[in-house]
Amino acid sequence: MARPYGLTEAVSFGSSSSGDPDSGELIADALGVRLTIFARHAWRAATFPEVPFVASDAKGEDVYFKGAEAQLGGRVLLTGFHGDRVWDKRAATNEDLVRGDQSGLSLSEYRLWVGFLHCPLPFAGVRQARAIGAISRSRDMAPWDSGGHYSRPICRRILEEAGVPRDAFGRWKKTASVLFFAQEGFLSPASLVDYRTWLDHHAPEWHRRGLVPPTLSADDPDPWRGPRHATARLLEGLAHMAPRRLWYLRSAAQRIVILGRRERLFRHLFPWALERAKQRYAATVALEPPPQPPAPLAAGLPG
Repeated sequence: MARPYGLTEAVSFGSSSSGDPDSGELIADALGVRLTIFARHAWRAATFPEVPFVASDAKGEDVYFKGAEAQLGGRVLLTGFHGDRVWDKRAATNEDLVRGDQSGLSLSEYRLWVGFLHCPLPFAGVRQARAIGAISRSRDMAPWDSGGHYSRPICRRILEEAGVPRDAFGRWKKTASVLFFAQEGFLSPASLVDYRTWLDHHAPEWHRRGLVPPTLSADDPDPWRGPRHATARLLEGLAHMAPRRLWYLRSAAQRIVILGRRERLFRHLFPWALERAKQRYAATVALEPPPQPPAPLAAGLPG
C-alpha cells in the first residue's frame, strides 16, 4: 500500500516467536523493496534495551525492534498492529477502538528516544470497521478468501495483484513478540544485574510495610522451574506436531507453555524500568543549558 508513495525499505526479524522462518524475503523481492533482516534476539546485545519498552506498558513485548534501531531513526515505521480486528474475515466489527492485546503500545517511549514515527496502518479507516468487514465477506472478495482460521481477503488481494505469489504469505498468524513474563532468558545480562541491585536497594520498603522482600539472588533455587519447563517443552512439541488447521489446539498448547514458563522475576519489572527511564530524562535535562531570559523590548517613541 505504501510503495506507490515512496516506501523503498523494509525490516524483518528472520523468524517468529515459535522459531518458524518468517523473513518475508519473497514478498520484498516481488515488490522490489530492499529488505534488511535482523535476528529476533539482536536486542539483547544492547545496553539496558528493555527499559523504554517496559516503561511504556509494563510488558515490553515489542523490544525486538531495538535490534533494528539503526534503520529506524528519522523514518516512518509502518506496522500491522490491530490488523486482526480490522482485516480478518471473521473479525467482530466495532466502531469503538477495542484492542485485542497491547501489541505496539510498548513502542510509545522507544520511538521518542530514537526519533521515528510509528504508523500502525490498520488504524487507517478503523472507524469504518463494519464496512471493511462487509467487503471482506462479500462475494466479490471470495477469490481471495484463503479459508481456514486465518483469512484476510483485502490484504491478500492487494498483495497478489501487486505480484506476490499466493503461497508466499498469509497462511497462518505469526508473531515476534518477546514475553518477559514467560521467557527463559528473561532480561539481557547487564539489565538482570541492575534489576537485582534495584530490588536489593528497595528491600527496606518491603520491610517497612511488614512484607517479605523478593529473594532474587543469582543462586536462589526455584524447585518448580525444572518440572514446569519439562512440561512446557512436551506441550510445545505437541503444538508443533498439530496440523495447521488445528489452530485452536496449537494456540491452547502454546498458552499452557507460557504459563509453564512464567518468570517470577517479572512481577516488579515495570517500576524498575520506570525509574531507569526517569533517570535518563533527569540526566538529559541536567546537561541542557538553562533557558536565557528574553531580550528587553526596545522603547518606542509615541506615534
